[in-house]
Amino acid sequence: MELIKARTIKRIYYLPLIFLTIAFGLASRLFGVFLPQFIASYAGDALWAMLIYWGIRFCFPDLKMSFSLVFTLAITFAVELIQLIPFESLHLLLRYQMHALTFGFGFVWTDLVCYWSGAALAVILDFFFNSKAMLSAPSST
Repeated sequence: MELIKARTIKRIYYLPLIFLTIAFGLASRLFGVFLPQFIASYAGDALWAMLIYWGIRFCFPDLKMSFSLVFTLAITFAVELIQLIPFESLHLLLRYQMHALTFGFGFVWTDLVCYWSGAALAVILDFFFNSKAMLSAPSST
């Protein structure tokens, strides 16, 4: 019972992070003209990697952060690398905004750097907030 409760608490922790990351990602695309060029160009990709990390942590709350990082990079890199293969059906999907936001429009090396940066930032934030939460949590003894 305690294990289920602990997993539920962890999931409650990650759910707002998922929604915040989605909001920031969409805002970076919608209001990119108001942001510095560097942020407007690369924030969306880094935030997408963060979203994948939060999603993995939500689905598998007991997974170690290092494994979550590896899975995040595997997923984001695979999605980017699959763009090197000329699938006609993938190009048809890119007509839809949601698919275009997910898959991008073509392979770009800088996206891999953004994915690494976003995933690393998510791990750092996760470690920091989990450490703070553990320190401030009342002891059960």
